[in-house]
Amino acid sequence: MKVSKRLMVVFLLVVLVANVVTGCTAPSPAPTTAAPAATTAGPAATTAAAPAVNFPTKPIRVIIPYAAGGNSDLNARKLAEIVDKYKLLSQPLVVTNIQGGGTMEALNAVNDADADGHTVMLHHSAILAQANMGQITFKFSDFEPVAQVLEQASVIVANSKNAWNTSDELIAAAKANPGQITWTYSGLGATAHLASEIYWMNTDSRDYFRQVIYQGGADALAAQLGGHIDMRGSTTVDAIRYILSGELKGIAVSGTERLADLPDVPTFAELGFEQNFMTRQGIFATKGTPEEVVNILAEAFLKACETPEYKEYLVQSGTFEASRGPKEFYEVLAADDALIAEIVAGLDN
Repeated sequence: MKVSKRLMVVFLLVVLVANVVTGCTAPSPAPTTAAPAATTAGPAATTAAAPAVNFPTKPIRVIIPYAAGGNSDLNARKLAEIVDKYKLLSQPLVVTNIQGGGTMEALNAVNDADADGHTVMLHHSAILAQANMGQITFKFSDFEPVAQVLEQASVIVANSKNAWNTSDELIAAAKANPGQITWTYSGLGATAHLASEIYWMNTDSRDYFRQVIYQGGADALAAQLGGHIDMRGSTTVDAIRYILSGELKGIAVSGTERLADLPDVPTFAELGFEQNFMTRQGIFATKGTPEEVVNILAEAFLKACETPEYKEYLVQSGTFEASRGPKEFYEVLAADDALIAEIVAGLDN
């Protein structure tokens, strides 16, 4: 399958924008509750003083647009565990996976929910590329950005049973056997797809691989571990533990610095690639959710990001600390979206 010129250009812009605007830890938004009592066990709980608004009043549903067991799902469950452990919200977080329609079913569920903060979504940079490519009918601005929680690289991984161990060996094998080596990712417009596009463009190898598309990272991972797929564009969360166990082999990692857990896997920069990118992941609420409620949610998630448990999770998954509150997260997404839209519009002239 050949990827269209539109997809290539949109992808290149996503790469450019994500490198220009890298994440850094930002101050949490102004709390909407009185300062809670200090504790040495973890972050201060937001329930220590009476909130300005009565929120939350019931469990909060956290929707994931992908299958259980994938990168987004694992991150959401870790955040939910921490928020509940430290009582950062007075009600528990309930992670719900809604697959289908290229993320549209999940987006519809969040859009149709009451704008009261009791339904949120954990999503990432793919929403920008998918919207501008016409794959989904929603834009990021159709939701309320609450908080960015991390940034991560992507990894190109091979099944351990494959003969190739380096990028050069992989490309040589693909060109010697056109269409015989299978390659998957977690759906069109997904960040793992973008990583694959960068690799193909910089090695002039796209047409030599046979692409097999799955609707989520967990499905793609299972197919590769089962020996049904040779190559995969992957998030670090879906790859590192299997590379360390010997079930998969790392061929290349996006970015300019090698990952601490994968010191022998070269970066895109080391391979001479002209493009690089990092993926942002964050929390979104239903459009129209009151600002006070958004701020309460943001405070809880940003405090969770500062806990030792979450920092350890980021290190173990090869992910980087990068948190932003509602305003900063919106500004980053808006800058990305404007540039992508401009390029896509230019293709029609």
